Amino acid sequence: MGTYLKIDGDPNEIGGTGALLRSMAESFSTEARAVVGDITTIEGEQPWGGDSYGNGFRETYNMVPEGGDKPLRSIIQDNMNNAGERLTKVGDNTVLAMAEYQGTDDDSGRKIRETNV
Repeated sequence: MGTYLKIDGDPNEIGGTGALLRSMAESFSTEARAVVGDITTIEGEQPWGGDSYGNGFRETYNMVPEGGDKPLRSIIQDNMNNAGERLTKVGDNTVLAMAEYQGTDDDSGRKIRETNV
């Protein structure tokens, strides 16, 4: 059913997996934002040095990739800041999908029972 999570089984269990994923995503988001804050602090100190290796790193780190509109460092930081939100959506969508599945299953069962009367 999924490529990242094994979600075969009872819809309630699958919904629980989605809720767990959401919780883990929120925790991950907090940690990722803390790492981005640490990176920003360290960047201010320019720890890469002034030798050829440091200059090469700084140039690569601050370059705008071909076809891009932001420096590589900004892309990395933006993706880290948004990763938790994206994972939260996966968890939410899993819970919603299972709720919809159960609702459809209940409606179908009711309609089948009504036709057998």
